[in-house]
Amino acid sequence: MLFYFLITVVFLAEVIIAVAILINLTKLDKAVCEWNSFVTDIKPQVSEILETFKKLSEQAMVLAPLLVNKLKDIVTKLVLDQLKGVLAGLTFWAVKKEVEKRVN
Repeated sequence: MLFYFLITVVFLAEVIIAVAILINLTKLDKAVCEWNSFVTDIKPQVSEILETFKKLSEQAMVLAPLLVNKLKDIVTKLVLDQLKGVLAGLTFWAVKKEVEKRVN
């Protein structure tokens, strides 16, 4: 008798688990169907957006060398200005040392 009771409990548990899985699968199916209709609706707009991105990337490819050259010029100018400052400081320091030697 106890054996039949335990088998019944296990069977009911399996039925409950199967029902829960089926309910979750139907919810998932509804969600997938909604996403499918959403993607189908926005497909033309996505293609327009991708076409715009394609045009922008083509323009960026044209402008990239110009931007690189401009950045190189800016960095070169910055480095040269820093070197000029360092050389001016070293020159001032060397002249100051020479003047101090002659004054003493």
